Amino acid sequence: MQAVIEAIEMDVIRGRILPRNRLIEDHLMEDYAAKRHVVRAALAQLQRLGVVVKPPHLGAHIRRFDAQSLRDLYHLRAVLHRAAGASMPLPVAPDRLMQVRHAAHHRTAVGGVREIPVEWMWVHVIPL
Repeated sequence: MQAVIEAIEMDVIRGRILPRNRLIEDHLMEDYAAKRHVVRAALAQLQRLGVVVKPPHLGAHIRRFDAQSLRDLYHLRAVLHRAAGASMPLPVAPDRLMQVRHAAHHRTAVGGVREIPVEWMWVHVIPL
């Protein structure tokens, strides 16, 4: 189920699934090679998280965030980033710093391709 949730999240980030477009179980099953019960569980979890809206008799769709919700999300993100930075042990151990430099160099060497972290998926914006 988690793989389906993450795949839906990435498709939202990439604009393949837009807010207010219906999420049809049969299409999701085909797109993500998943069984119906897995798709339903993923949609239920996304609904609990507030990402999917499922009005009675209308089917599920991705929620469209209003401007105030986006401001609140960005504020929360900034608070979390500051807290994460404050909790980092400094100075960084030399062996850990070498690992990070190696990973950055490797990423650059292979073309700098990167995925958008799933944690960022909650801010899918349509211009207001």
